[in-house]
Amino acid sequence: MSKYQVDSGLPIPRGSTGYKYPWKKMEVGDSFFVPKKDGKTARDTGNMAYMSGYAWIRRNNIKHLTIRQRLATENGVEGSRIWLVKKDGVA
Repeated sequence: MSKYQVDSGLPIPRGSTGYKYPWKKMEVGDSFFVPKKDGKTARDTGNMAYMSGYAWIRRNNIKHLTIRQRLATENGVEGSRIWLVKKDGVA
């Protein structure tokens, strides 16, 4: 006997209409600041954004771009700044 109840006739909710981070809007050299989340380090929070960008590049088969991340404090807030840059050695 299954412990899960089977429901019929429920519509599938629409998927997300956007990205959490602004990858689609960015040009080479653009960056954004990610403030540290409660209970996380600035590096951990930045790493989540970095991995999101890396997945976006891979998913869209973009060969000439990469992501750079640096720890930053802006207006007294700890976090990370994330850049979209041209991959080294790619014209």
